[in-house]
Amino acid sequence: MPLSKDLSIWRSLGRYRPNLFVSLFLQETNEGIEISPHCLCLLAERGIRLGLDIYGARSEWRNIQVIDSADNATFSVFQATEDEFCQIFPPGDRDMEISEDFVQRVGEAHANLVLNAIWQRPVLKRDVHGIHGTLYFNYQSRRQHMPTSKREVDLNESSINAAQRMLFAKHR
Repeated sequence: MPLSKDLSIWRSLGRYRPNLFVSLFLQETNEGIEISPHCLCLLAERGIRLGLDIYGARSEWRNIQVIDSADNATFSVFQATEDEFCQIFPPGDRDMEISEDFVQRVGEAHANLVLNAIWQRPVLKRDVHGIHGTLYFNYQSRRQHMPTSKREVDLNESSINAAQRMLFAKHR
């Protein structure tokens, strides 16, 4: 049955605050959508609110949480490009790295270049949608607590809880 074209019927529904809610999922960072004047007019004549929920394209940034051994450590999160991320965490599921190992692998000058770029892109923890890697500074003395694979899922089972053991086992 088609919807009524009688505007008085639509207006009588106003006490219910009719709402047309639309979610838009973007694939690119700069996309648009147009709603024709005719459609907007039809909604307005009927007293229907138009709600839009717009979701941006998936970020190309990778989030790195930095943990250091300082007493005043902030456990801050920074964004890295895909290339920067892969230089710190070589491909192969590695999601943990010790800064001194990174420096040794790529050289101090190059490591400084990569890290200085990353330090310019801090992110508030409340705005982070996932941690992709953890970079440890001054953790040489705690190396024995890190799996040799430098993968979170390979942490020693005695240092994680039962739920983590089950989760990590599924991802090994």
